[in-house]
Amino acid sequence: MTYSMVIPVYKKDDKQDISNYRPISLFTSFSKILEKIIFSRLYKHERENYIPSDEQFGFKENSSMERVS
Repeated sequence: MTYSMVIPVYKKDDKQDISNYRPISLFTSFSKILEKIIFSRLYKHERENYIPSDEQFGFKENSSMERVS
């Protein structure tokens, strides 16, 4: 199991208002390395097995629905 330390980071305005803070998770180096290994293996598997298909454009490198004029 991986643990992280969550710390509040001040954004703006009144420091007494808790909604003016955002939580940031600090992970150990081991969990960051493990995350990168898992991501690279899943990404490679996805590309080798055409998941998602070539017709899928969302969240895919070098693919966009924007028009270039």
